This record gives sequence, structure tokens and C-alpha cells, in this order.
Amino acid sequence: MLAVAVFLYVAAEMGTASWLAKYGEVELGLGAALAPICISVFWAGLSASRILAASLSARVPDAPLLYGSLVLTLAGQVLAFSVRQPAAALAGIALTGVGMGAIWPTLVAVAGRRYREGSGTAIGALVASGGLAVALIQLAVGWLSAPQRLGLRVTLLGLAVFTAANLLVVRGALPARSTRKP
Repeated sequence: MLAVAVFLYVAAEMGTASWLAKYGEVELGLGAALAPICISVFWAGLSASRILAASLSARVPDAPLLYGSLVLTLAGQVLAFSVRQPAAALAGIALTGVGMGAIWPTLVAVAGRRYREGSGTAIGALVASGGLAVALIQLAVGWLSAPQRLGLRVTLLGLAVFTAANLLVVRGALPARSTRKP
């Protein structure tokens, strides 16, 4: 289940991050020179969140940290890709990054604790799952985002389905009141 959670997370993260400059240019009208700000805002939010999550992880159990992160991600995705006003979309992109920041490290930490004896193998499986997600999601977003298909805005908004599905997967993979173990 953890490998599925990582697959869904990485598909949403990299499916979003890899196409943000094009989104800024084509959908938000930021122009080629300014559109990469979308990528910067996303990664700044994600990085700040990872720093904060490192501190929170000692006090907040895994399940609530993951649920909260996934809900923030979902809210950010809906905002970022459903509005047409650049400032609001950038706020949504930042919120998406903030939401995503704790997910990967928390899932890896859970795997390491859960499979102590085989943690290298378990974490390797998670990394492989993430790699597969990147390979597949780039093809899918590229194909679906064509104007004659869904277009970029709807395709990126559709990545919220991966995040919503991940809420269910994480619920199945972690008890609602998971606790930190030394």
C-alpha cells in the first residue's frame, strides 16, 4: 500500500511540477519570461513545508500529518487549476507545494520503521514506484493536455484525482491514530 501511495503522490507532484511553466504561459498568460515563476512558487512552498515537516514529525503522528498534507494539496490543486486570475492561481500553486512537502518524507519514514529488517528493500520499492509514476505521468499529461483533448488546465486539475485517491490509500495503509515509534 505504501508503494501505491508513493506512486499516486509522485504522479501528482511531478505531473504538476513538470508542466507549471507551460501552464503559466499558456493558461495564465504570464509570457515565456515570467511563466517559470510558477515552478519557483511551487518548489518554494514544497521546500518550506519539508523544513517545517521535519520539525512537526517529532510531535505529529504520521496519519494526521499525511491526511493534513493531502487535504492541503487537494485544496491547492483545485484553486491553482480552476481559477484564471494569475495571483490566485499562484497562491494555489504555492499551497499545492506546501501540502506536498511532508508526503514523500513521511511515507519513506513509515516504510523504514515498518520494515526495519528490510528497510533498504522497502524504500527501494518506494523509489521504484515513484520512478514509474514519473515515466507514466509525463506521457499522460503530455498527451491529455493537447488542446484537442482535455487541454492543460483540465489535465492538471485532473491530477487532483491522484491526491484524492491517495487519501483513501493512506487511510488503508495507516491506522487513523498512528503513533511515532522511536
